[in-house]
Amino acid sequence: MCIECWEDAGSPTTWNEQIERAVELLRDLYRDHPTGGPLHVHVDDYNLDGTIEPYYDCYSDADLDALYYDGWPIADLDPGAPAVVENLGVSLRHVCDELAVLLNAMPVSDRYAAVARYDGYIGADISADKDVPTIG
Repeated sequence: MCIECWEDAGSPTTWNEQIERAVELLRDLYRDHPTGGPLHVHVDDYNLDGTIEPYYDCYSDADLDALYYDGWPIADLDPGAPAVVENLGVSLRHVCDELAVLLNAMPVSDRYAAVARYDGYIGADISADKDVPTIG
């Protein structure tokens, strides 16, 4: 999280369907990986100007391909649970790949708007500390 990075990028506040989807994917990513997982260097550190590429080298295929639903490993759910029956699980690899493709297709300012919106900087009253957004 880097409010100064967002401000240096002009504090973009764009909102569109692509940014909305990116925010949804960021929620999925951070729900299971609080530091941004394979996209940490891009989305957590606001390195959004270049090509967005997930860093998978420190993850096993099992970690990348395990299915999750709303923060829960599908493997831990009852086999009759709707999420299991309806095949609603999503893998870390899928979330990161989709998010990277989406961010790479956006103008850089939209990338900053998406991540800042997820971080709560847009529509937030930023405290004097500037590190902790206060929603309100």
